[in-house]
Amino acid sequence: MSDGFIKANFTISGAAKAEIEQRRQYWDAHAASKAKFPAVAWGLYQFNDGREASNVFVTFYDESNFEEMVPYLQNVSGLDLIFFITAEYALKFAGKILDWSEKRDFFLR
Repeated sequence: MSDGFIKANFTISGAAKAEIEQRRQYWDAHAASKAKFPAVAWGLYQFNDGREASNVFVTFYDESNFEEMVPYLQNVSGLDLIFFITAEYALKFAGKILDWSEKRDFFLR
């Protein structure tokens, strides 16, 4: 798609949708601006000791970003979200299910 817009290529489990809603409620209770919609992305982490890790993560765009991000909203498994990803990392999601468990947090299966 144009302008770097990448279409979501995954689905979301019921457990992941429930956890996203729990986090939205937490965000809304503790942040100055309400969560407007979730963003799904691939995170890269570098620890102080030099180790690196990567995994799927979920965060939120708040009300202050709403107008700017509306063109990028996608509906995935009944949930409106932003798939904030590069083409390289989008391949990690292809055909997968975004899931959640207490033990693993968000993960792809």
